Amino acid sequence: MDKRNDLTDAEVLALERLLRVSRELREISRTFPVSFIETFATVALHPGHGPFEYAKRLETIPPIASKALSKLGERGRREEDPYGLLTPRDDPQDTRKVNYFLSSKGKSMVKKLAKAMGT
Repeated sequence: MDKRNDLTDAEVLALERLLRVSRELREISRTFPVSFIETFATVALHPGHGPFEYAKRLETIPPIASKALSKLGERGRREEDPYGLLTPRDDPQDTRKVNYFLSSKGKSMVKKLAKAMGT
């Protein structure tokens, strides 16, 4: 007998979707941080900004946002392998700044996540 701790059908469905999403993210890395999920979703929803804007949206400090953006991007930092989900582009008004967008791999991941969530 499958006991589900008195969960409602809606709660079971939500948890099953969460597990499917988790499995999709595990394909990228078995240790994909939750903060990176938030960063990825924020860039997908609000593309074309830099670390300072994303730090505000994520309620964190720019160095933390910058590290997550870099790791999610195509460059990575030091010896770390980047995930390749984001594409950094120079800001056309200020070439000292970098703005982030979904890469083709990132767009593909959004489709996989939407499918995993049943949408």
